[in-house]
Amino acid sequence: MNHKWHSYKGCCDFTAIRQHEAEEIEHLAAKINAQKYRSRKFDKDLLGDVGGDMDSFYLPRLHELTYYNTLGLSGTLNFLLVILFLTIISGVLAPLLLTSIKVDTNILLVASSISASVLCLSLAYFLIKFKKILNNEIKVG
Repeated sequence: MNHKWHSYKGCCDFTAIRQHEAEEIEHLAAKINAQKYRSRKFDKDLLGDVGGDMDSFYLPRLHELTYYNTLGLSGTLNFLLVILFLTIISGVLAPLLLTSIKVDTNILLVASSISASVLCLSLAYFLIKFKKILNNEIKVG
């Protein structure tokens, strides 16, 4: 933004800015980047550097992060949540419910078999897809 000062130099009256306002701007600039702005005094160069950093780095990064927030959960995380849900239902809740209620032994055996089958199939599917998940999520190089 330093290159635009010639176009807009009449817009900013630095004499109208009070001392405590200038100190607040210095403090806020130091919060943005402590190493770069910590010992800088308020002037047009400080404003130009902060504005340039905002324009070239912080606003594009903010836009990128905002975009990622609108995407929702990744497919991998959704897959893992479904597997976890199936494991909890078929491996924990169903056996507890089946043993806590009085039902016919044949019904109990069939329900237990279905529950165990769902558990085994979901875990086997997870193990098969686990390598692909790791390859998609972990990028080396």
